[in-house]
Amino acid sequence: DTVARRAGYSKWHLQRMFKKETGHSLGQYIRSRKLTEIAQKLKQSNEPILYLA
Repeated sequence: DTVARRAGYSKWHLQRMFKKETGHSLGQYIRSRKLTEIAQKLKQSNEPILYLA
């Protein structure tokens, strides 16, 4: 909802446009980005995984 609001589209319209352009759902993309970001933090930090999560 936040992404759609910031983009100026309804949630449903943004999801349809994103899927059409990328072949992936917006939710899949966001989850993938979050996992990539946390993986990088784990590689670069000595912090416990529970702290970073």
